[in-house]
Amino acid sequence: MGCEALPLLATADVAPSSDVRVSRVGRAPLALAADEYRATLAVVDRTEGVTILDAATGEVRSRTSLLPGGAPTGLAAAAVTADPALVLGGTADGRLAMAELRTQVAYDDAANRSVETSVAPLEPEPILADGRPVTLVAGVVAREQNLLVVAGDGHELHVVRARLGGLGSPRVARLPDMPDGARATSVEVASFLDRFRVYAGLDDGRVLRWDLGWTSAPELFESIHAGDRPVTALRVLLGEETLLVGDAGGALSGWFGVRPTPEATNWSLRRIRDFPPLTAPVTALDEAPRNKGFLAYAADGTGGFYHSTTARVLCATPRVAARPEAVAFAPKNDGFFVAVEGGALAAFDLDAPHPEVTPTTLFLPVWYEGATEPRLKWQSTGGSNDFEPKLSITTLIFGSLKGVLYALLFSIPLAIAAAVYTALFLSPGLRGVVKPVIEIMAALPSVVIGLLAALWLSPLVERHLTEVFTLTPAFVAGFVVLVLAWRALPRPTRVRWSSGPRMVLATVPGLALAFLLAVTLGPVIEAAVFGGDVQAWLDGTLGLRYDPRNALVVGFAMGFAVVPVIFTIAEDALSNVPKSLWAASEALGASRWQTTYRVVLPAAAPGIFAALMLGFGRAIGETMIVLMATGNTPIMDLSPFNGMRTISACIAVEIPEAPHGGTLYRVLFLSGALLFLFTFLCNTVAEVVGHRLRQKYGRF
Repeated sequence: MGCEALPLLATADVAPSSDVRVSRVGRAPLALAADEYRATLAVVDRTEGVTILDAATGEVRSRTSLLPGGAPTGLAAAAVTADPALVLGGTADGRLAMAELRTQVAYDDAANRSVETSVAPLEPEPILADGRPVTLVAGVVAREQNLLVVAGDGHELHVVRARLGGLGSPRVARLPDMPDGARATSVEVASFLDRFRVYAGLDDGRVLRWDLGWTSAPELFESIHAGDRPVTALRVLLGEETLLVGDAGGALSGWFGVRPTPEATNWSLRRIRDFPPLTAPVTALDEAPRNKGFLAYAADGTGGFYHSTTARVLCATPRVAARPEAVAFAPKNDGFFVAVEGGALAAFDLDAPHPEVTPTTLFLPVWYEGATEPRLKWQSTGGSNDFEPKLSITTLIFGSLKGVLYALLFSIPLAIAAAVYTALFLSPGLRGVVKPVIEIMAALPSVVIGLLAALWLSPLVERHLTEVFTLTPAFVAGFVVLVLAWRALPRPTRVRWSSGPRMVLATVPGLALAFLLAVTLGPVIEAAVFGGDVQAWLDGTLGLRYDPRNALVVGFAMGFAVVPVIFTIAEDALSNVPKSLWAASEALGASRWQTTYRVVLPAAAPGIFAALMLGFGRAIGETMIVLMATGNTPIMDLSPFNGMRTISACIAVEIPEAPHGGTLYRVLFLSGALLFLFTFLCNTVAEVVGHRLRQKYGRF
């Protein structure tokens, strides 16, 4: 178990690639793109357009101009989108050139793989009417093959909307409200459902955000102060929530939208994370295609592989010889390429198996994308690959302890009281019947108890919630009435009825009366105090939402399973107290209850404590009852009216679906190891305390 969890501590590793032989990519590279097998490399440069290179040999497979007629493009800027891969080029004469990268994979009879990448240019679109160079370009392909591109020369920015596949002509619109005198130094685009976000970093350290739809006009929503230096690089991470900002001082920060309240619809960018800075202006950023990691390179050739959720540098990347002009991840996240000024290329293998795991993300609150504040959360899967894993083991530990708390609140008083009465007050004949019956309860399968709790007990408690809470004071009142009635009886009658079946029969009417009282008064109390609906009152007055699969039901069901464990061991401990102690105490004039409280319970304390600890261990490791009787929701709340997610139930649910060797797989093993360690420590404490109690009260 521990061996499976140890790889979580492994650090990321970067090494020069042994499979890529390309050393030069062109005279002035602007953008790079690789296929998922790293067999071919597409290079966009200022003069040749798009060049397809064989990564293994460095040979040129094809060269394609982005302008009709094969003339040199004279590109001033370029970018490559993902899924599908599109080359976007800003030309020196004010146009936007586009081309589609198409990759085909084939296998021969010997299962040898061949990868071919082709370039299909699209018709260029005029952007700047006066022919100024388009020095900034970025784009994204959203749902239904909607392409949105932002391009311009820094003083003037335009958005281009086009439908891939030739449906309709592109639409060009100027971005409004550009600040006078400011110049955009970097741009980025993100999409969310049918909406788009356009970001522009300015030379005065500000970042502007425009929002627009596929048909609506762009509108400037926000201007944030990201720093005192010019913004030199912008990048949106996987999921298109977090915006990375790099500036001329080497600073790196992560921003995403935060709502003032969870119910609010409006949001604004907030600086959430500051990453360790680089030593020179940030010139190249690229997001990891399969997690929240990213690469950052500075003008002096230094760089690092970072992870956004953990806000740390996973590893420093080898320094390159000149100013990095373009950087690109391999689609499988197993390597990356860096093209530097002058056209040299560096290719690296990347091994980062568990970048999202740190002690902070496992045990402390983390500010996740879309949240209003840092929080502890367990959410291991999502609806898409853009999902940000949330693996807070603290949530599972809390859920396990919450389930134990409510189970022991129900089981300890009942089991200890039953053990005391059975061992010290019940006749031997009746004790020989009661004790085996209670012990047989331990043989009931957990899945049966869980099934009954889910299908019968949970709806019953939901329908009669007021009666459930009325039962406890009703039973207390019933016992008080029984005690008073018992003391009013003549002494010969009390002696004759003090043990045996008669005592049991004498208590039945009192218990029945208490139950009848609770059932009768429950609806009356609900109507008079809670307005006829206790669940609505809890939600409206106390803010406690009632979930039918809750900790209260788990407490009853799991407590029922724990009672036989505590009862059996405690009853044995009480029964093994020497009879001579009883006789000596009663001979000195103590009553049976005084003898029990003053003599027997202290003498049996080590055994009773051991019973409690074994009951604790039984409850904290329970799986099926918790799994079936709760919604298995990872909620950090002590309320008895909602559920929880325990370590054991989480392992049972998620380990069959967890990829072998993946992060979730290993975190579940770590959770199991922590559960084992916790129970081991509890048993050790129980043994130490029991030993000291035996030394204090003597060994019997």
